[in-house]
Amino acid sequence: METEQTRRKTMAAKAAATNLEQKLKSLVDAVDADAAAQVYAGAFGGLSLGESVKTGPAPPSSWSEGDGVKTATSVYAGAAQALEALASKAPLVLQEPSVTTDAAQAICKDVEKAANELQTAAALLQTDTAGAGAPLRAIARVNGRRLLDAWRSLAEALKTSKDVPQKTGIAWEAAQMCHKIPKSNRTAYRREFLQWAKELKDVLVEFEELLAQDYDENEDAFDDPFGGLDDAYPPSDAPAAEAGIACLKVVGQLYKQALLSIDERGNAGKFDEVSSVYASADAVREAAVALGEELYAPLDADALRASLGAADQAVRRLAPLVAPAASDKLPPPPGLEQRWRAQWSAAVEAVKFIKS
Repeated sequence: METEQTRRKTMAAKAAATNLEQKLKSLVDAVDADAAAQVYAGAFGGLSLGESVKTGPAPPSSWSEGDGVKTATSVYAGAAQALEALASKAPLVLQEPSVTTDAAQAICKDVEKAANELQTAAALLQTDTAGAGAPLRAIARVNGRRLLDAWRSLAEALKTSKDVPQKTGIAWEAAQMCHKIPKSNRTAYRREFLQWAKELKDVLVEFEELLAQDYDENEDAFDDPFGGLDDAYPPSDAPAAEAGIACLKVVGQLYKQALLSIDERGNAGKFDEVSSVYASADAVREAAVALGEELYAPLDADALRASLGAADQAVRRLAPLVAPAASDKLPPPPGLEQRWRAQWSAAVEAVKFIKS
């Protein structure tokens, strides 16, 4: 039977967990408020009289090296490692029947200290002071918020004694993501583009598999009149789908060329140009995602035509920015823009034969 002393210790541990949950929620709310303020500032400019409106993704102010980025990411990674270790330790301490009030409060203060350091470093990386570009800022903000909220959820579980192992695992994994933060802008941009390339490659593999399927009119056309992610293409749709997929393959090549172009500009200290190329590449990514969504069977000719048009506009803006410099003696070889135009024209022509 539970003794009065044990009951009091359990209540003290729950009180400490409750207090920790509230403080972590405040940190999560602060991250959300900061993100909202950045969106507002990007849309309307600052509140100071005469302050100009900043448009486009934040440019970096360093590349492979940078004291501001190095310091902030080191603090961020250190705090994440501390929270990872505490995700294993805190549940053991707070769920121990003999835990004292002092021990419960002490472990929660350790968590709070590390969480504050993480949030402070993440907030610093959102400012121009640290010199982080848009990808590094996003990684710090998104992963940091995920970790703080995972710990808030773990504190709640410790308060209620429910789902503690599950919430511990989530907090531990979120902490691992955070302490792998890129230590330079160059690494952050590279990670971003490689992630885009991986996502596109996965989509292309899926569409290649769909193209290889035999179309069964009874199964694909009648059993699921609204279409599905595993439907094969009818004969009238297959040429347009194949041409659209070829367009996406050119987008993958553009990603590679854009990353090379960004690295060249970063090494040269042309950070505003880095931001411009990144913004144009991101617009191509968004257009490619929208195009991919329209390539599932059955195809809608009007929607696919519109997506192809939007993708064409985005590629036309990016391609000149990433084209290799021409030699003084030799004309430039046919580049990605020419390849895109050929594939895009074929896709637009194939759309005409889609049967509604």
